[in-house]
Amino acid sequence: MKQRQIVLILFFICSHSFAQVSEGTIHYRVVVGTDELFEKLDKEIRDQYIKEKESEKYILEFNKNEFVYYLVPGLSVNSDRVAREVVYYKNKDSLYSLRPVDDEDFGKLLIKESRDTQWQLHNETKMIGRYKCYKATAELVRDNGKYGVFRFPVIAWYAPEIPLPYGPLGYGGLPGLILELQERNVVYGAAAIDFKIDRKNSKLQKPSRKGRKLWTQEEYNANIQKLMEGVYKE
Repeated sequence: MKQRQIVLILFFICSHSFAQVSEGTIHYRVVVGTDELFEKLDKEIRDQYIKEKESEKYILEFNKNEFVYYLVPGLSVNSDRVAREVVYYKNKDSLYSLRPVDDEDFGKLLIKESRDTQWQLHNETKMIGRYKCYKATAELVRDNGKYGVFRFPVIAWYAPEIPLPYGPLGYGGLPGLILELQERNVVYGAAAIDFKIDRKNSKLQKPSRKGRKLWTQEEYNANIQKLMEGVYKE
């Protein structure tokens, strides 16, 4: 009942402001925190990861029908990481993830994801820039086979004044655009918001299937499991 009341309140906020938002570009910066697993890593490894991760900048481009989320090339201190980073694209029908370069094990991949984030909405709010954002929480579950199932917190702060269900890393489905997302110990926070798109350099288009394998998320997970077990075959 409490969650339904929150949704109703946000519906009225969104219906008032929706006509004002048709497209835009969000720039995200990264801050690395810590958690129990991260603390178990060697300090040198942790420090290097923080240095690399916090040098990255991400962009989310969107309109009313679709969005794309990607790492800005050339800014990371680790150029190999830029090449490996996943691009997320979503339209009204599906969410896709694209590996920009060939996967060393599977080749060229385009994955149709089956993500169904079970959000819990909360009354807690905070300001991000000039936008009043509401808190939502979920759980990220990673099944690493014989290594066990790991569960990590996901925290989103979304802005009903920007009533589009998009966010970093392909997350979405909330009654407002996610301006801050924490997955595990890494926070992606909006650093700049612009309600226009640089059309000359825009990446807002569905990834091409040309020369790529199209796998469902289930097929990808199954092949990852086979690879981990040492029995994957092309």
